[in-house]
Amino acid sequence: MRYQPGTVIRDTYTLERLLGVGASGEVWKADDHGTPVAIKFMNENLLHGEKARKHRQRLEREIYALGLLQHPNIPRLHDYDLDFERPFVVMDYIDSPSFEYLISSGEMLYVPVTERLRLLRDIASALTSAHEAGIIHRDIKPGNIHGTETPYLLDFSVALEEESLEHTNFNVGTTIYMTPGGELPDRLADNYSFAVVAYEVLFGEHPIFPKNDETRMMGTYSRIVAFNRLKAGDWRKPSKLTPDQLPFDMRAADLAALDAVFTRALGDPAQRYVHLGELINDLSRAILNAETYELIRQMPTAPAPQPYSPPSAPRELPAAESFTVLEVTGSATQPETPTNLEAAPPASDAEEKGLRRLIGRLGRLIGRG
Repeated sequence: MRYQPGTVIRDTYTLERLLGVGASGEVWKADDHGTPVAIKFMNENLLHGEKARKHRQRLEREIYALGLLQHPNIPRLHDYDLDFERPFVVMDYIDSPSFEYLISSGEMLYVPVTERLRLLRDIASALTSAHEAGIIHRDIKPGNIHGTETPYLLDFSVALEEESLEHTNFNVGTTIYMTPGGELPDRLADNYSFAVVAYEVLFGEHPIFPKNDETRMMGTYSRIVAFNRLKAGDWRKPSKLTPDQLPFDMRAADLAALDAVFTRALGDPAQRYVHLGELINDLSRAILNAETYELIRQMPTAPAPQPYSPPSAPRELPAAESFTVLEVTGSATQPETPTNLEAAPPASDAEEKGLRRLIGRLGRLIGRG
């Protein structure tokens, strides 16, 4: 059941290029009678054994979330087949680099700050749409956001319905984007993760963990480090940045106001932004002024970009990183290490039956009933 370019799946999808490989599955670009699509397959080694049920449920959760959510910044569900030799889900193919790639390569800071704020507003809208539908993403990070014209929020494989939160494992996600406290992985936790991403998009660096900080890769301990640094104010507050650390078009921003915005967004859940639109509005007020627009007109010319293309030789991911395989497309850096993924228990029998019923309804809606 190892697939090759040219393999035809169910007389419909012709596989073209392997985009990413992980312990839980692999993602291919495929042709659907002239339409490019992305297909995520379960790993053949997980079809049987003690972890098969958990990974199958992750695929089912993604099917459910994509089928439920209809938003211009979330990929559309095209098809799925849980009874195929290797269960799969088919979705929009997003032919654009991840925010992780754009930030790590420095390209993001050549996107004018007015556009960076638009990108953030679009993703905030997508995440808010998910929340309003009762879906918690649980893995908001730059690697799961792609595109600078139309940005897309990807990978709902560890998403959960709000009503299931009290019965889930709290330690599923990517540690340096997870809340530092032991709170529920709820809307406010997603909003915290979004605020970390927003800081990186605006400033080109993580607010708490510098690029070469070894503590960012230490699993649960990284969350303790984040908690202590935020409590002590030992993070990259905008007002502490030197002029050469500020992006060119951020030099006229109200840095004290940005301190207050991010202190609230990354702080105690009781004070955190409930509505992401309010966060974007506060960021815009602190950043945009007449001098900022003049700086945008004077921005240095970006180096000639290399045409973006997904890697021809996909990178093999360690098992712990496997649940976000879509992020490897165009990624220039190693994804951060998620915490305690394998400890997440499968859903209860009742939850699983409910999920199956919902997926069955989706199948009938898209013609798979």
